Amino acid sequence: MEGCDWPVEKQASFEAAVYQKAIEAKRTSYCTGDGDMLLHDQFSVLYEVEPELMFFVVGKKGENELVLSQVLMSLLESIQELLGMQSGQMSKRELLENFMTLVLVVDEMIDDGIILELNSSSIVAEVMPYVGKENGGRGDDVEKALHTFSKFVRQGAN
Repeated sequence: MEGCDWPVEKQASFEAAVYQKAIEAKRTSYCTGDGDMLLHDQFSVLYEVEPELMFFVVGKKGENELVLSQVLMSLLESIQELLGMQSGQMSKRELLENFMTLVLVVDEMIDDGIILELNSSSIVAEVMPYVGKENGGRGDDVEKALHTFSKFVRQGAN
């Protein structure tokens, strides 16, 4: 998306303005829970309101809102499945404690502004091996496998 090279001040200003618009929309209308949309400058912004959190997906004004909506829903479904939560149960603390899971999900979905994957089941399958055991992942197993593999490669080099 154009705008990723914005100076920090401009990006912070954009984010603050979008957040304020979303808060105002939440205050003055009923948020459907299926993601809401607003326009800001030359961007379409889709967002989802959780009790403690708000998730935003931003695209150029001409982008297909259905695709942006699917990105938002896939993000939420993937995170909820990986963290074992239901919709509306996500807390700030839980998300901060599992921030790496969020980063991995976004990395699996999008690369340099290009949508790579929208199937939440596929995203979860790809991310699960890297998520800690407490969230149903096999983090320790992956670490052991990588250690064994690197040991095997070193021995093969001799």
